Amino acid sequence: MNIVSASRRTDIPAFYAQWFMDGLKRGAIEFIHPYSGQRLNVSLKPNDVIAFVFWSKNFCGFIDHLEWIRKDYACVFHYTINEYPLEIEGNIPLLTRRLDSFKKISDMFSPDNIIWRYDPILLTKNFNMDYHLAKFTEISGILKGYTKKCYTSFVQLYGKNKVILRNSGVDENESQNTIKLDLISKLKGICESNTMELLNCCYPLLKEAGVPSGSCIDKKLIEKITGLNLKEIKKAPTRKSCGCYKSIDIGTYSTCKGKCLYCYAR
Repeated sequence: MNIVSASRRTDIPAFYAQWFMDGLKRGAIEFIHPYSGQRLNVSLKPNDVIAFVFWSKNFCGFIDHLEWIRKDYACVFHYTINEYPLEIEGNIPLLTRRLDSFKKISDMFSPDNIIWRYDPILLTKNFNMDYHLAKFTEISGILKGYTKKCYTSFVQLYGKNKVILRNSGVDENESQNTIKLDLISKLKGICESNTMELLNCCYPLLKEAGVPSGSCIDKKLIEKITGLNLKEIKKAPTRKSCGCYKSIDIGTYSTCKGKCLYCYAR
């Protein structure tokens, strides 16, 4: 049995829902491994799937499939909700629609099953501390009672996004660390006032503000929602400071149609 991640590499719920559902109905799905190039076939039969971990910035069109999925499968949802302009995040529905779909998923499953991601945080002239405090306060207030956890991190510069982000005013200079810690400390307080726990994703600096590292593929959470003992599932970090447990990711890099400038999977 496997935990199936769908997906860190592309937004399957937003853009490839029918492909996923077709595979689910067949009982297996084929994808290309991003490093070996090998075609892999993964069983999606209920007895072979411990849980699905879905990742998306837009679950609006995926909700109709969830009534069918939840009959046979446990699910965890990572829902990224922030609000940058179209030139930063293209092809994303209005914030109100995304918030509404978040609530619907929480009602359909439970606040344990769905995690809010305010991620990544861009610090620029336009997206400064005041901007993030106002936006985070707005979103967290609306989601109060619909989730128990919020994951966050600051944008990290990779080979694929470094030039374009720097041209957009993103500065990763260590002189900003004091500002980051001040902002995160305030976000932590906002979370607590809305009965949420703030966790960091692969950003160890945030521990200095009392924000612990989380596990996006979280064995304890999946044990809680499934009632299973998953002692055979071991830690399998995907990058430095990652706290994730082993899963099979069925996505393919460079296929997402979201057009987010900061995305490492572009």
